[in-house]
Amino acid sequence: MRFYIALFHHELLHFFSSILSGGITLLLFYRFKVSKISILVVFSSALIGGFFIDLDHLIDYIATYGFHFNLNCFLHGCQYLATKHVYIIFHGWELIVVLAVIAGLLLTGLLAHLIIDSITNEIALFGYSFFYRLFNNFELEKFTKPHYDIYQFIK
Repeated sequence: MRFYIALFHHELLHFFSSILSGGITLLLFYRFKVSKISILVVFSSALIGGFFIDLDHLIDYIATYGFHFNLNCFLHGCQYLATKHVYIIFHGWELIVVLAVIAGLLLTGLLAHLIIDSITNEIALFGYSFFYRLFNNFELEKFTKPHYDIYQFIK
């Protein structure tokens, strides 16, 4: 049995599932003060990854027909029938792996940076925790180790 839904309904499903995943993400972090910019970043990311990724269908259409747009033809996938090829470059399991590798590299780089800074600077144990600094109103005295003279260089 083949499962098929009309493209409009398919896109609605993508849109609302993206909104739902963004909402769930925010609910997981409801304890923290969530700023308007955080909400914007979460929902934008969810929409890019879950909804706007389908713009690659439009790329395939334009590659086939140029900018002579026919909505009915686009909605029925005429570009694939005309070329007998399906590129949809953003639809690939490999993209998840590539993004995970990039995220992993960024995380290991950040980890190395914070370890070096923690060892070489006179930073409090939780000084490099954003939430620690937030809950302490970003006060300099809470950032450094108690014995560290923060004014030694300006005397």
